[in-house]
Amino acid sequence: RQEEKEKEVRKLDIEDSQIRAEEAVMNQLRMRELQISDKIKKEAAIKEIQETNMKIKEKEDEDTKQLILAKQVHNLNSATERK
Repeated sequence: RQEEKEKEVRKLDIEDSQIRAEEAVMNQLRMRELQISDKIKKEAAIKEIQETNMKIKEKEDEDTKQLILAKQVHNLNSATERK
């Protein structure tokens, strides 16, 4: 009877150890998942910022072209008026 109790205690100890080990693994997996999720969010934010910067640069380039064109038209008109 004592042996059975000791066996049962050992069995419960083993099960308890297995449960704690599984919990530790699950916690590690959750932490890794959070790290990956954060990395994905940061990469998405960086990509969005880069796309916004690209659009701003394209708009600035277009505005510059328009200003140059307007200046050229003005210069042509001024030259024509002088003649």
